[in-house]
Amino acid sequence: MSSRRDPRQRVAPPPAAVIPPKRRRNSRDEYDDYDYDRRDRDRDRERDRDRDRDRDRDRDRERDRERERDRGRDRERDRDRSRDLVTHNNSNNSVKTNAPPKERVLFAVICASNNNRSMEAHHVLKLNNFNIKSYGTGSAVRLPGPSVEKPNVYRFGTPYQDIYNDLIAKDRNLYVQNGLLKMLERNIATKRAPESWQVSREVFNVVFTCEERCFDAVVEELLDRGEKLNIPVHVINLEIRDNPEDAIVGGKLFLELATLIEKSKDHEQEMSEILETFQQRTKANILYAICYF
Repeated sequence: MSSRRDPRQRVAPPPAAVIPPKRRRNSRDEYDDYDYDRRDRDRDRERDRDRDRDRDRDRDRERDRERERDRGRDRERDRDRSRDLVTHNNSNNSVKTNAPPKERVLFAVICASNNNRSMEAHHVLKLNNFNIKSYGTGSAVRLPGPSVEKPNVYRFGTPYQDIYNDLIAKDRNLYVQNGLLKMLERNIATKRAPESWQVSREVFNVVFTCEERCFDAVVEELLDRGEKLNIPVHVINLEIRDNPEDAIVGGKLFLELATLIEKSKDHEQEMSEILETFQQRTKANILYAICYF
């Protein structure tokens, strides 16, 4: 058998060598020893620190703004108190000292219509050089008329002189006999017109009232105002019947009590003792409350 290869038969070429693909290099391959995870963590920490700094800065700014608002409120309150509180020097003391003068106590006296009881007390305290104002808690000024069903009604703010003239025009003899004209003559000499407590925004240290319903109205009004100024006020009620004779007695009682308060070294701290002394001396029934403007 011949070993010669058939020339027509093709011989397959030897298989080509397999060359692995060339690996592409990048910048990370050149620094295989660098900790990229640590770099990312550091960046995260830096971003967190930036956020914390921004948050702290915003919180500090808000705190500074709040402090400035508080300082503004304090300055406004001190300005209001300085404007409202009246100081005086003792004219009888000829020796000048460096001690500041004692602040005058600011009094208010209140009844329903600011005509009889409160005006008698206002008149008496004014004559004795107290710092005093007066008001009414009613919805209007009501004075006796020809009958119980027909009172004379006026708005707060109507001058006493106008009320006086109106009553003379209606029935001079009637209002001379019941004492209204004489009462109005005293009022005209004391101040211009009756004032409403609910409308007033004056600040006082002590408020006197002449009956329990006026006491309740004053306390309720102070609570409704919200006690924004945080200034304490002592509200004291003496029960006084609404007629000229009892009004005169009430005026004397208010004068005695106001004198005790004015002469005290610190009426804020001594008020309970002052009222106890006054009650033992006069046997008066007292209602008392501490409120705030």
